[in-house]
Amino acid sequence: MTPDKLEKIRRLAEDVRGDPATRAIAQAALKRYAQPQPKPKFRDVPPRPETVPGVRPSADYNQYTYLNLGLWRKSTSGNPTRVIDHRGRTYRVVIFKHKKTPTWGWMRADVDTEDTVFSSRFTSMAEAHRDSWSSLMSL
Repeated sequence: MTPDKLEKIRRLAEDVRGDPATRAIAQAALKRYAQPQPKPKFRDVPPRPETVPGVRPSADYNQYTYLNLGLWRKSTSGNPTRVIDHRGRTYRVVIFKHKKTPTWGWMRADVDTEDTVFSSRFTSMAEAHRDSWSSLMSL
């Protein structure tokens, strides 16, 4: 709420010549906006380096966050997914379980060009995860 707008509402609320219904609405708005707004609470956790402007995360940080599946998001189908910047390119990596077989795989898509690469089949999610990292580092 800007000070000019608050001043207009105050003048409407105090105008005895105005319509009583309009004055009542303005008085309610004045009461609502005249109260000090609560300050937003700050997060207890510091922001991730990639979200701070001008800060580039190190290669070790990228590797740590990539290899920790607890930091990955879930896609709409429940598969772990991650977006990572590598050598100036942005990639989306999804680890998924094949339907009808007990095998796992990964998909890497270049966000800019939409080029998609699929992996071969792996017996566990951990193997597919490690292979997706080594494949990404080989680019």
